[in-house]
Amino acid sequence: MLTKLIKNKLLLVTFYSLTIPHIVFADEKISAESCALGQKPDYSLFSTLPAEVWRNNYNQALIGTLPNSITEQLDKASQKLLAKTPAYSIAIGIPNKGLWFSQKGFSNANTQLSLSESASFQVASITKAFTASIIMQLLDEKKLDLNDSVDKYYTGPLTLATHITIEHLLMHTSGLANYNSQSDRSDKISNPKQLIEKASKLGLNFCPGTAWEYSNTGYILLGIIIETVEKKSLNLVIKERITDPLDLNNTMLRTLSDKVSIVTGHQSGNPMTPADTYTNAYAAGGISSTAKDLVVFWHALLSGKIVSEKDIKKMYASLAPMDPKNQMFYGLGVQFYNIQQGPGFMVGHSGSIQGFKSIVAYIPADNVYIAVIFNDQSVPAEAGLWHLLRTIRKLNIES
Repeated sequence: MLTKLIKNKLLLVTFYSLTIPHIVFADEKISAESCALGQKPDYSLFSTLPAEVWRNNYNQALIGTLPNSITEQLDKASQKLLAKTPAYSIAIGIPNKGLWFSQKGFSNANTQLSLSESASFQVASITKAFTASIIMQLLDEKKLDLNDSVDKYYTGPLTLATHITIEHLLMHTSGLANYNSQSDRSDKISNPKQLIEKASKLGLNFCPGTAWEYSNTGYILLGIIIETVEKKSLNLVIKERITDPLDLNNTMLRTLSDKVSIVTGHQSGNPMTPADTYTNAYAAGGISSTAKDLVVFWHALLSGKIVSEKDIKKMYASLAPMDPKNQMFYGLGVQFYNIQQGPGFMVGHSGSIQGFKSIVAYIPADNVYIAVIFNDQSVPAEAGLWHLLRTIRKLNIES
C-alpha cells in the first residue's frame, strides 16, 4: 500500500492518506480524461467492525443519574483534569444505571470567569456525525441516494462534480482538497459556497473513489446538499431532526446571528477567539454543545433513535485506516478506534478546532458512553477519556 503522510489542520492529528497503486497519485494532474466514473477504492485495504461490537444491547435505556458511589469517584478523577485545561465538559452514561455530567473550570483563563452547566463548548469534527446522520435519514426517506453525483445538488464551480458522489463525501474518498489545509490560514468569515470555491481552485488530490484522505471540504458540501434537499438552513434542519427531538438544549450549529453562551477556547493556556466565531466550519465542525448532550446524542444514534439499525451498521460497514498503526478508522461520518494498550474498541468521533479538543465514544467492553471536551487545543480529549475510563474500570461496575 502506498501512503503519503499528511496533516489535517482541523483535527491536528497525523493521518495517512490511503492511495491505491497504479491508478492516480496525488501529485499528478487530475482531469476528467484521467478519471473514470464510479471508481471505488480497494476495499481489501479497509476494515470492518469486529462482530463483538454489535453483541451489546444498544436499546438499554440511559435515564436517571449514576449512584453516589460512582459519581464521588468520578468527581475526584475529573478534578485532576483542571491541572491540564482551563475548563472541561465531561459526561459518562452507563445504560440501565444512569448518567453523570460535570462542567468546571474557567471559561476564560485571563478573566477567570467560571462557567455554567449550560455553557457550550465547540465540538469540532463531531459535527460530522450529525451531518452524516441527517444524510442517512434523507437516504432512508428516498430524498437522495449515496450514488448521486454532487452536480445534482450543487451547481457552483467544482472539479469533476459529475464524478463525486455523496458516498465519496461521507467517506472522504472524493479527492477534494481541504479548504483549510493551505498556507492561507485566515479565519475571515466565509460562507460555505466560498469555501467550496476556494477548495475547487486547488483541484483534486486524486480521482474520486480511488483513495482516502480526510477532507473538511467534503462535509461543507454535504451541508449544502442537505440545505438544497430540505430547502432550509442547516442549523434549522439539525434543530428539527436531532436537537429538538432529543432535547439537546445546549447544542446548535453556530451562525453569525446566534447569541449562544460559548466557552472561550485556548492554546496552551492562552485565550483565542477566531474572527469567524467558528461559523466557517459549518457542517464539518461548527456545532457547539456540552458533553452531556453528546452522550445523549451518541446513545440515540447507536440505539436507532436517529437512524435505523440497518443504517448505523451501514455507516460502520467499511472502515478506512486513518493512521499507520491501524488504531483509528473512518466510515460514513463515524470513527472506530482499536487501541489495545488503552480503552480497546471504541465507536465514536473526535474533533479539534481552534481552542478546543473533543471526543464522544461508546466502549463496548465496559458498556459505557463517555464524552470529553476541553477548552484548550493542546490537551488531547482522548487522554481525558482514558483517565475517566480507568476510574470506571477500578470500580468494577457490573453491566
